[in-house]
Amino acid sequence: MAKSSKFKITFSEWGILIIWMAVIFFMSTESFSFSRTSKYVIPLLHAIFPFFSLKTIHDLHTFLRKLGHFTEYAVLSWLWFRTLQARDLTWSTRSALMAFLLSSLYALTDEFHQSFVPSRGPSFVDVGIDSAGAAFALLILKLRRK
Repeated sequence: MAKSSKFKITFSEWGILIIWMAVIFFMSTESFSFSRTSKYVIPLLHAIFPFFSLKTIHDLHTFLRKLGHFTEYAVLSWLWFRTLQARDLTWSTRSALMAFLLSSLYALTDEFHQSFVPSRGPSFVDVGIDSAGAAFALLILKLRRK
């Protein structure tokens, strides 16, 4: 394999993975706190669902934030699996387990990071949601590879 081709493979796996981890880190900052996102999301939800009560709108906002956690870590787990497999299209339980563990570990470090952000806080519930997203992505990959 030519040197430039190997670099492209390395960047496409590791580079995209690292960029996605940076995106998750950025989303754990003050900029994406509940109070910040509610300024935009709640009026939008109220415009879409004017017949919903304010409590329902707030609950929907919370649900969307948790769905964001689930989705972020589903993507992270898929990227870890893809990177660990190095484009091998066969299923590897070892790579899947490593992808799950690395994604869950990153979820723990993400919550630790949030403990230092004034408007955020750590949550083991969020780690559970993140880990569920990671597991879900791997389950879908497993089912698609049969």
